[in-house]
Amino acid sequence: MQRAADRVRARGLEPVFHHHLGTDVETPDEIRRLLDLTDVSLCLDTAHLWLAGGDPVEALREWGPCTTTPAAPNSPSPPPIS
Repeated sequence: MQRAADRVRARGLEPVFHHHLGTDVETPDEIRRLLDLTDVSLCLDTAHLWLAGGDPVEALREWGPCTTTPAAPNSPSPPPIS
């Protein structure tokens, strides 16, 4: 991952990692390991983190300085009250 990040930066871009369910980096421990081993920023996906057993509020406290783009998926609006 760090080599990929370095190559992206060499081309003038800034890498950001988006964790996702069903991948090698989905749980809080896996995200923490990625952030410990690389210098990439995190696109914190609150829904995926929660589904993987994490606490989005705690994640923001811990990873806030590393988080550049939080992802807060849209949730459907409740039906109107008649």
